[in-house]
Amino acid sequence: MLNFTATRKSSRVHFWLFTIGIALLSGCSEEVTNERDRLFSMEAPQRTASHINSEINIQVASDAINRAIELSFIALEKERPNASSQLLRCIELQVVMKDFEGALDTFFKTPQSVFSKGDILDLADAFATSGETETAKVFLALLPPSYTSDDEVLQASVDTSSIRADINAGNLERAAKKTHRLTIPILRQELFCLLAIAFYEQHEEIKTDEYLTAAVDELENLPRNRLRERLIKTAESQIQTNRVKPARKTIQRLIDPNNIYRDLTTYYQTAVLYARSGDHEKANSTFQQAELLRLELSEDNQSQIVNNTFSLSYYQTEAGYFSEARKNAEKLSHDSFEYRNALLKIVEYQLEANTPEEAIQTAESSLSSQHDQDNAWVAIAHYYIKREEWRQ
Repeated sequence: MLNFTATRKSSRVHFWLFTIGIALLSGCSEEVTNERDRLFSMEAPQRTASHINSEINIQVASDAINRAIELSFIALEKERPNASSQLLRCIELQVVMKDFEGALDTFFKTPQSVFSKGDILDLADAFATSGETETAKVFLALLPPSYTSDDEVLQASVDTSSIRADINAGNLERAAKKTHRLTIPILRQELFCLLAIAFYEQHEEIKTDEYLTAAVDELENLPRNRLRERLIKTAESQIQTNRVKPARKTIQRLIDPNNIYRDLTTYYQTAVLYARSGDHEKANSTFQQAELLRLELSEDNQSQIVNNTFSLSYYQTEAGYFSEARKNAEKLSHDSFEYRNALLKIVEYQLEANTPEEAIQTAESSLSSQHDQDNAWVAIAHYYIKREEWRQ
């Protein structure tokens, strides 16, 4: 029996804890199957699936991924932010769960223009890491011949998997030596960031600085179409290792006047990173710059206005500015897909910020449908489950 400090809404939290607990322990009996099928918002299914122990109930994880794929396709049709990355994550989870046929089915059902060359390379890496080298070659065949050679990528995939395993096992010096031998800059740069974080967790500050510097230097060797992604990941690594000033320099590069990525999404992502680095003045000014840019764009149809309003609320939530995010969400039609998902996003991040009472208030005061309240309460229940696990 779980014991945790009850909130003023503890009776409903207990109810959902009981429902989920019975589902997991009994293999999802018929009594809860219908409830389970409607418990997932756009991002929650992936997070749920990636944390459920397959030995307990692999079907729950599989159902969660399938629901996430369904909602991600809807988001993709509506041109919602991060829809393509959500689909990529779903496919990678299918590969992790050895559902190779399902992963291929999801990939080929998706318009190929959605995936960048880097995404295809990542999927080839995922299949190669799982031992499916022939399938990895199928993905590599989709890349231009000049991108890189099949043999080089396959070998790099194997090497990268080995390096990640060394990092996870704490064999950092061996992982570092292998990383320096890699010939593909994008993989080398990614692993430099991972090594920096790993050394930081072992309190090796000099090594942390060494590999963060290597990661920043390696950015100069990356193709332009992968630079934004790696600038963001590098800044996140610097923030995670408490290198705030270098992180802000990296963040600034995202909206440099000479940068080809000066679009709304990049401004929003930059504002989020500034907020996470503690520079709230820069974060707010960047959100304001994004608003000016948005006014310059031709919002000549209602769909575009809705999309941009939703995006603003979405990224304000990621930045931790829940009040502002809520105000912008309230501008959306209250029976719309965008409004519901904006509020569910706020609930999720309020929980991550360890403010469960605020999450409960958002869920009860703003989410009118039973379906959406169920989604929110499941997230709240998972929060208390996780908190109880840490206490034990």
